[in-house]
Amino acid sequence: MAIVALLLLATACGSPRPLTVFAAASLTDVMGALGSAYRDATGTTIQATFDASSALRTQIEGGAPADLFLSADEANVDRLVTAALARDKAIIARNSLAIVARKGGPVADWTDLTADGVRVAAAGPDVPITHYATDLVAALAAAPGAPSGFAAGYAANVATEEDNVRAELAKVQAGEADAAIVYATDAASAGAEVATVALPDGVAVAAQLAGAVISSSDAATAAGAFLRWITGPDAGAIWERYGFVRP
Repeated sequence: MAIVALLLLATACGSPRPLTVFAAASLTDVMGALGSAYRDATGTTIQATFDASSALRTQIEGGAPADLFLSADEANVDRLVTAALARDKAIIARNSLAIVARKGGPVADWTDLTADGVRVAAAGPDVPITHYATDLVAALAAAPGAPSGFAAGYAANVATEEDNVRAELAKVQAGEADAAIVYATDAASAGAEVATVALPDGVAVAAQLAGAVISSSDAATAAGAFLRWITGPDAGAIWERYGFVRP
């Protein structure tokens, strides 16, 4: 009996179970650093699954086990909160948009996005980057020097719709697309084969990232603690190192 008691005590005093975090693909790099720092500080391991926020939200709606959802937008979090599938929503960071282009390719200026033969990589209609990109294209269409019919020309040059923003970027990196609209943090990590195309003065689109605890989680308290930590001062320098802006 004493042996059983000791085993039970050892289990109770063991490391906390890993937290399952569903996170937007654009958070792939920063989540590695956040997870490592949090494990060092608390002993809790973060197990992250990355995809488009819309795809992850659909999985949660279908009952996929997760403790925390970190989205590239507010809309997908709001849908879960409205359906009582998530709670304790918080704004976690802000990002901006950028145009990336294959080095040596036909896109050297933002106006080239509508040129004949340009292959633009985009994402599916429900993916947050697509909504942000639509706003950026509209702003570019209204900018001085925009080619006539810029928005229609851009749409006509979309050659592929990928699952998420990282898949868009990969198409440009592989030379299978000439350009893509991505998050600035993705552009910064793109590598030597990809260039960032300057936007005209006064044109910018901000992306606001949100997170929420999954209501069905049996580790909701721990998930809430991690959410508070990544929005607190201890995580600030990590976000900034990866190019994000704190709320």
